Amino acid sequence: SSSSSSSSSSSSCSNPDHFYYGDDVPPPPFENVFLHPMVRDAQGRKMSKSLGNVVDPTDMIEGKALDLLIESVAEGNIDEKERKVAIKALRKDFPKGIPECGTDGVRFALCAYMAQGDKINLDITRVQNYRFLCNKLWQASKFVFSAIMVNKEQISRNDDSQPSKEDNSEIDGNQLHIRPPSADVGLEEEGVGHLPERWILIRLSRCVVKVRDAIDKYKFSDATSSLHSFMVSEFCDVYIELAKSKLRSDIKEERALATGTLATVLETLLRLLHPFMPFVTEELWQRLKRITGGFSDPGVPSRAYSSSPLNNFELQQPPDSIMVASYPEPCYDILGSENTGICDDDKNGATGDPGVEEIMADILGTLLLIRSSQDQFRKHLEPNCPFVLYIPHRLPYVRKALPLLQSQVKVNLVLAKEEEVTLGEKRTIVRAAEQSGVRVAFRLAYSEHIEEDIRAIEKRLNKAVTSEQRLKEQMEKPGYAEKTPRNIVDKKIKALDDFQDQIKELKAMVQELRALRE
Repeated sequence: SSSSSSSSSSSSCSNPDHFYYGDDVPPPPFENVFLHPMVRDAQGRKMSKSLGNVVDPTDMIEGKALDLLIESVAEGNIDEKERKVAIKALRKDFPKGIPECGTDGVRFALCAYMAQGDKINLDITRVQNYRFLCNKLWQASKFVFSAIMVNKEQISRNDDSQPSKEDNSEIDGNQLHIRPPSADVGLEEEGVGHLPERWILIRLSRCVVKVRDAIDKYKFSDATSSLHSFMVSEFCDVYIELAKSKLRSDIKEERALATGTLATVLETLLRLLHPFMPFVTEELWQRLKRITGGFSDPGVPSRAYSSSPLNNFELQQPPDSIMVASYPEPCYDILGSENTGICDDDKNGATGDPGVEEIMADILGTLLLIRSSQDQFRKHLEPNCPFVLYIPHRLPYVRKALPLLQSQVKVNLVLAKEEEVTLGEKRTIVRAAEQSGVRVAFRLAYSEHIEEDIRAIEKRLNKAVTSEQRLKEQMEKPGYAEKTPRNIVDKKIKALDDFQDQIKELKAMVQELRALRE
């Protein structure tokens, strides 16, 4: 009876917040179930066999050729007229079939699509891009594995007590000489030698906070966006490139510092990514565990940022799988904040290492200025001519970072006084970074192909202007801001800013090249 059921529920259920299903019925596997929006095609239409726009998730994971897609439609239970429409749509939407995207790529893509709100307009090209993201993670991990193995071999050569290259026995993490930058030493005493390591650990900690907050709020798109941005734009594109010069150093401590930081960031990143990319992260995590000889399961960022050895690579009993490893915890020792909310990147007081992110922003801005100038005028640079840098005195750490900048570019860099970086000499180009005020000057040699280059740049300029105008017209339509999801509006605004910056840069290049003809 209902009364007996009620009394049984109140007496037998140890937790009153849980439902009671009877003595012989196990509880449900999940207490919270997330329902995703309706999945539509790339044009926003409902998937229908008669339209030929139905996408089987298995086909996205494994890939499927166009002829097999057509064969599936031909065998379907639809009339001849609908079959012809469906086949025509397949040929238009998937001229080369559906590319193989992999389970992790599809899973990450579906989580990233959550920002669209009440529907998912599934674009196979975007899903495939997340497969490429898995490939990038794999390649970055291979680089870190190689760095760790090289470090092991160098230690083995220097210490006969260490296992040889052929010895597969485990090695204590302390013997790898992996050390993080000391949190007890300020930038004044340390200079900029450890600045990239401090910076990447701060950015990693910010990523941990943002991802955990997004997951707690079921904002899976925000989580994937933070992970994508950190992995590609900060770890792969910036820190790995900066670490390469340290890995080639003759100084053991420099190599160990880079190796330890790479390993720490990768291990934490794999655990952060695991809910979204379970298969590739498990495989890479197991390989990292074997290469390092096993590691414990602490909150990696906080321990990595202390002056003690990297505890996550000490010889302890590690978890059997990344699935049961603890999810990374926020580390406010690094961020210098006790609050549990998102740490704002723009708040100067939100970091426990004051100025690190600001200084790195100036250094990376200077590096971008040099590289972009070198790339844009590569064919016109005067042979063996140095790039002369003026760095304002208010940026002493950027001046100290000259060896770091030099290690990242192939041209010779020279510091100069302000009056030396002028347009006084003919064929001298001066470029400036708006944010920091850093300027770079270099000489150009006359080229017979200058007219051809000017025409090519003007063609790019016209294309950028057309794209900017088209985007403006789209955003200025009545009701656009109200009807369009906020994340899409933000992307359009960013794209418009990028077009405007590109137009400004291309116009400057045309003017500078025209000056060479005079």
